[in-house]
Amino acid sequence: MADLSDDIASPCYGKRWLWATRGLAITPVLAVIALSLRAWVPALWNPCAEGPPPIALVALLLVVLPYVISSIHLSGRSPERVKRGLAWAVVSGSFWGGIALLLPVLVNGKMDPPTAIGGTLAALSQGVLVGCAIKTYSTMARAPGDGRILGGRILLFVPYLIFVVVMLTNASGVRSRQAASQASAVQGLRTIDAAEATYRQEYLRGYSRTLDALGPSPKLPSPDASGADLIDELLARGRKGDYIFTYTAGPPNAAGEISSYALTADPDPPCTGWNHYFTDETGVIRQTQENRPATVRDPTLGG
Repeated sequence: MADLSDDIASPCYGKRWLWATRGLAITPVLAVIALSLRAWVPALWNPCAEGPPPIALVALLLVVLPYVISSIHLSGRSPERVKRGLAWAVVSGSFWGGIALLLPVLVNGKMDPPTAIGGTLAALSQGVLVGCAIKTYSTMARAPGDGRILGGRILLFVPYLIFVVVMLTNASGVRSRQAASQASAVQGLRTIDAAEATYRQEYLRGYSRTLDALGPSPKLPSPDASGADLIDELLARGRKGDYIFTYTAGPPNAAGEISSYALTADPDPPCTGWNHYFTDETGVIRQTQENRPATVRDPTLGG
């Protein structure tokens, strides 16, 4: 009689259930590969194209890591190795299946139809994976160390989850900082727009020639056209938080007045996914997420 430990195709191993488990375990890995190719590969041929930020790729790799480990073990021939793969399938499928079901609510705060359908389908696929893994194990001969195999996978899953939580917390902190920085940049643009309107009315010489002219002047006891004291010193130097402000005055007219200006706010250093802003004498703020300064042709803020 053939040694069952060397013959994983034996009917005693539940061949069909094992192949179903293998297919369901490798599916998330293949899906992530397909998403990555669709998102990042175009940038190889188009230098102007930008893929998602690196944190998105790291997050995808973290999600599929247990499935990669499970698939490697499931491709083995010894019963112990296969059982390790089944244990990884049960642990990862149970956890990520529950997360997939709750993710639409956790992310959006509501269960809208597209995310509800996607989350439900993902949760169902993980439920089927767990069911197939358990059914495969039920067709295999029991061994004294089976409990330790499952317990060991659970113990290994704990530091993995801790790392995932740390990464997600860090990503959340980055998003919070981004939102706060962008709000601060918009407020800075509005402050400068208001200061320019006041400057034009107060000094009857059009808009300022530089941002410095809107800021405080340490040489004079009172504000004047060279130091109107309408904005703080840091903003007058073209800086606010993570953004730098670039002011360009329009050409003077026959009377020497500046009747137009352009003002941009850009993240420093440049960050993919951060907004770039533009405003001018109209006071209308425009924005773009492309990695370039915004222009008058970009959509209006909130538009």
